[in-house]
Amino acid sequence: MYSSKIQPSQIAFTKTAEAFQTHYLILVVMGAMILVGNQLFPVFLRLTIWLIFKMARKDSQLRHSCAFLLHHPRRCFVLLFPSITTWYLLLVQLGIDAVLWAFFGILNIGLPAFEDMSPGTETTVGLFQALSVRVGGLFVVVISTIAPALQVLYLIGMYISGFPIIVSLRQANAYEEQSLGLDSHPDKAESDNEGEKSFLSTHIKHQLAYDLW
Repeated sequence: MYSSKIQPSQIAFTKTAEAFQTHYLILVVMGAMILVGNQLFPVFLRLTIWLIFKMARKDSQLRHSCAFLLHHPRRCFVLLFPSITTWYLLLVQLGIDAVLWAFFGILNIGLPAFEDMSPGTETTVGLFQALSVRVGGLFVVVISTIAPALQVLYLIGMYISGFPIIVSLRQANAYEEQSLGLDSHPDKAESDNEGEKSFLSTHIKHQLAYDLW
């Protein structure tokens, strides 16, 4: 028989999760590590190479090596993308995190678990949850206490978490084929350039169709 009585283990689990809500330094550092190590790893990798390129001496071997990496990224590493694709990845990932962060504060208004939480704590906790829910599985609030609509939004966020990287890989593959000169036929190259404009919608349609099947 189901019992609605809260077990001592659940109380301890809740207190453990809530104990880190005011540890802002831990939340900020862990959120940054999640970004660098997972969602935005290709972005920070290209940024690091670009900074080394700018700081290196002219005519040095290091500068030439970094220049080659920046101009032909996919020849050297699978998660190193060209500039346009990297910007796309950055904007999409930040957009998803911003939506999850905003709805954390909007949908939880008036809920008992957030009445005593200060605005600063709620802002920090919401940002950490937006960063970690799709990749780290870490949380500082009990998931059952948040709004059901936000739970559904987190589920959607976890579902689409891999889309930006996958689409970036497919776009970078098309870029690398052209940079290597594999599309020597002008008509084929022109049609491929036109097709690149709709690569995002095409991939999403194929991915959704596969998942629905």
